[in-house]
Amino acid sequence: PSSEFASNFNPRQKRTSTVLGERFQWALTPRTLLGLNGKIDFQRFDASALQVGDKNDFTASTSAFWAWTTLTSFGVDLIYNNTFHTAPQSTNLDSSLYGFFVTAKFEPSALISGTVGLGYQKRFVSGGSNRAGLSYKVDLNYDFSSRTKFILAGERSIQDSIFAAASVHILTEINLAWEQQWPLFPKIGTRAFIGIQKLDFTKPQADTINGGGVIKSQSNDISTVGLDLIYDIQKWLKAEVEYMRVENSSNFDSNDFLSNVLTFSVTTVF
Repeated sequence: PSSEFASNFNPRQKRTSTVLGERFQWALTPRTLLGLNGKIDFQRFDASALQVGDKNDFTASTSAFWAWTTLTSFGVDLIYNNTFHTAPQSTNLDSSLYGFFVTAKFEPSALISGTVGLGYQKRFVSGGSNRAGLSYKVDLNYDFSSRTKFILAGERSIQDSIFAAASVHILTEINLAWEQQWPLFPKIGTRAFIGIQKLDFTKPQADTINGGGVIKSQSNDISTVGLDLIYDIQKWLKAEVEYMRVENSSNFDSNDFLSNVLTFSVTTVF
C-alpha cells in the first residue's frame, strides 16, 4: 500500500460473500430457446473494513434466442439488479439497474465459438448519482486442440460501488485466459490469465489524503495476473489452487494497493 489508509482499501480482504443462484432454459420450439436466471449475493463485511454496512445484491435476467442456423443464433437479454444495504444510513445508498442486450452467438468454425452483445444500462441510486450508458459483452473461445483452449472476454457495464463516497461507476475490462490439459498428467490442468479493468466513478469527491482536498472524480486502473492448478480427483470431484496478483493504480494516490491472493477450493458436480 502507498499509505496507511490504503492498507484496508481492498474490500476483498474484509468480507464474506455467500451466493445462491439458478439457471433455467426451455426449448419452446426447435429454433427458440428461452432462459431465466437469478442470483442473490449476501455480503457481510468485517468490522474493520472501510464499508458503511452489509448489503445484498439480487440479479435476475431473462432471454429469448432464435436459431438462424445450427451454428448461429440471435436474441435479447433483459437484466435487473437491486443492491440493498441492510444497515440504516444517513443517505439511502440502495440502487437498481435496468438494462438489455441484443446478443449474437456463433460458431464460424469447429475451433472458434463466441458471444457478442450490445445494449444499454441505467442505474438508479436512491441517494442520487444516477448513471446510464451503452454496454457491451464479448466472450470468444478458441479451441486450439482437444487439450488447449484460449478465451478472450470483455465487458462495459454500470456497477454499484463498494464505497458510498465513490458512488456508482462504469466498469470496462478485458481478460485473456489459457487453459491447458497436460498429456503426461491426465488428471492435472492449468489456467493462466491476465486482465485489465478501468473503473470510472460518477460522484466527485475531495482527495483529502494526499491531494490537498482537490475535488475530482475517482478513476482506478486495475491489472490482474494469475495461475490455477486443477486436479481431477474423480469425474465429479476436483481440487483447485489459484494464485492471483492484483494491482490498483488510482488518481487518488491513497487508494493504490497491491494484493497477492492464494485460494484453495474443492468443487463437486452432481
